[in-house]
Amino acid sequence: MLRIEDINLKRFFAKIQKDISPYLGEDANTEEEQAARGLTALFLATEAGMPIDKASFYVVDEGEDLGIDGLYFNPTTQVLYIVQSKFRINQNKSLSQGEMLKFKDGIGKVLKAKVEGANPKFRAAFDDVEHALSDISTRIKLCVVSTSKRELEPNVSSVLEEFCEELNEIDSTFSHHYFKFNSLYQKAKTFTSEVNTNVEIPLHSYGRVAEPHLAFYGSVEGTDVAKWVKEYGSKIFEQNVRFTLQNTDVNEGIFETIRENPQNFWYYNNGITAIAGDVKPVPGDGNPKIVRASSLSIVNGAQTAGMLARAVEEGIDVSKVKIQFRVISLEGAPAALDEEITRANNTQNELNALDFVSLDPRQDLLRNELAGLGYEYVFKRGAETDTSKTIIEVKDAAIALACASGDIGLSVQAKRYVSALWNNIKTEPYTKIFRDGLNGFEVVSSWTAYKECEAATRELKMDANKETASILSHGDRFIAHCVFALARDKGIDLKQEGNAKEQAKLVAENLVKNFDKVESSYPATAFKNQKVQEKLKSIVLAELS
Repeated sequence: MLRIEDINLKRFFAKIQKDISPYLGEDANTEEEQAARGLTALFLATEAGMPIDKASFYVVDEGEDLGIDGLYFNPTTQVLYIVQSKFRINQNKSLSQGEMLKFKDGIGKVLKAKVEGANPKFRAAFDDVEHALSDISTRIKLCVVSTSKRELEPNVSSVLEEFCEELNEIDSTFSHHYFKFNSLYQKAKTFTSEVNTNVEIPLHSYGRVAEPHLAFYGSVEGTDVAKWVKEYGSKIFEQNVRFTLQNTDVNEGIFETIRENPQNFWYYNNGITAIAGDVKPVPGDGNPKIVRASSLSIVNGAQTAGMLARAVEEGIDVSKVKIQFRVISLEGAPAALDEEITRANNTQNELNALDFVSLDPRQDLLRNELAGLGYEYVFKRGAETDTSKTIIEVKDAAIALACASGDIGLSVQAKRYVSALWNNIKTEPYTKIFRDGLNGFEVVSSWTAYKECEAATRELKMDANKETASILSHGDRFIAHCVFALARDKGIDLKQEGNAKEQAKLVAENLVKNFDKVESSYPATAFKNQKVQEKLKSIVLAELS
């Protein structure tokens, strides 16, 4: 039995045993292990939005865990949580510098995908969240959780502080956080494994539709939506079939509007549609009008909700953000109406930035030229295609032309935030890629060589360990850029089949060999950083020239 004297810690541990431990499986042999893992699970469930029934998967605390006790990616807010937990019976004991350095080293191995020596549970959780490291929209929170009542000593907190500063040269992707007993106690006090999404919705400019199905509409404030996501987590998107399939380009656009132009959010955003078991307005004539919705589920607008929650987590004021909102009552509705509403709301009237490329007359000229060369050039969604021809899509053409341009900044942009290549068809980088005078021969040769580079990278990844595969995955645009640079320097004809592929393999092998020679040795950050890529390029090309 754990000998806990502090009454509040004793109650805290009892709560973990009762409401958390049943979800952790039978791996923990001692009460100390149960307490430590329960602490991690409590934090991930209440702070990160992890469904508690997934705790045994994402809590990885056992031997060979790299100093990391929990890994969880929240697809709604697009935040990856990496957690170290310490259940301290002596609450005057904080974390040591050695413990923090071990945590930092473990994070470094995660970022490099050096997890072969970790325990099977850790590797399974890493495989589940690994894709998040490649997504430019992912924010990574390094969290230290402890039942200690003391703050971290300066020499301890500085370990993660300096680590994040090093990684955030280009973008504020990484942040570090410390949660001590007081805040964890409050989380435990309000935690329940039974989540009912019964929500009070303050609707401004309230309206009502009575037939054929009861519904209410108006606008809601960003703070309310963010609060629902925080409180209910993925439960509030239970019927949204798409919410885990996040679109990076859409998310970045939503987030930028929240941050830079909140007062116009209502005009720019499609809003949120929700369904509920029943919806009842609260008596009264106030504005906003309160409506009570039971078993609320957002069926369209999950990305909007997720980005609002992320904005609040990052300290952005969303009180000026207004969102169109409608909620449809299923009380007395025919069977399967919920499925029909969800499907229709997720398949109709969807636009993205790439659709506006079709407004550029240069794209029509390229299509005609490429047709004469035997290719089908697709720059409009839904356009009929000639299946007898090789298809070149405008997105792939843009990436290939960026890598072939000779401007490493464009190939970096193609990796960091690819839709920025065509966000505005009247300005750079779009006008630099699809410049006046660009002809079909250039598009075909760039696209063909780029596709050979992609094929070479795929082949090398098949037999590579996780660390090498991570470098190749993140470095794919860099490899192509170097192939085009080598071709110019050495007079290599990339139009000759196989040449680009051969050069790509040489570049890739040289890249892997020399990757650790640059300051930023984490693939996820290195290939978003132009200065790092310029140094890598000089090293790689010097050896191959």
